[in-house]
Amino acid sequence: CKPWMVLLFTVITFAICYVIVAGGVDKGIEKFNKVGIPALFVILVAIAIYNFTLPGAVGGLEFMFTTKGMEMAGTEFDFISACRVAAGQMLFSCSLGMGAMITYGSYLGKDANISRNAWIIPAADTSAAILAGLAIFPAVFAQGGSPKGGPGLLFMTMHDTFPSMGWIGNVMG
Repeated sequence: CKPWMVLLFTVITFAICYVIVAGGVDKGIEKFNKVGIPALFVILVAIAIYNFTLPGAVGGLEFMFTTKGMEMAGTEFDFISACRVAAGQMLFSCSLGMGAMITYGSYLGKDANISRNAWIIPAADTSAAILAGLAIFPAVFAQGGSPKGGPGLLFMTMHDTFPSMGWIGNVMG
């Protein structure tokens, strides 16, 4: 990549962020999120579908949805280990979710259905987590990587996935 392109796209990104934030919560951030969040879900679905077509992607699905996943990650599978890993994920999701719900709740109108939203938010969070896993782990195994990469695994995997998708991968990236 050429340095001037990095600078150009950095300036464009900052300009877009400035316009969004300058619009305030209602006319900026909320308006952008009405398009941005559904677009993110569409991109995650597209990447997951693409990853299913890669040779070796089945290993990623086994990692996510079978007990082999913990064994591949170097953890012996038993009930206590599964509960420990699930509790860690739950606490991480709940801590982020709690902050989002407090922020979201402060902007709710009087006519908002809190009971309905209490079901929608965890369902959306779980859906996003599963989609993110489907966008990462099949590609990790198709690329011959290791699932032990931690948070950096996303960046290492997508760095190779987007270019392999052709021009549409550049747009999504």
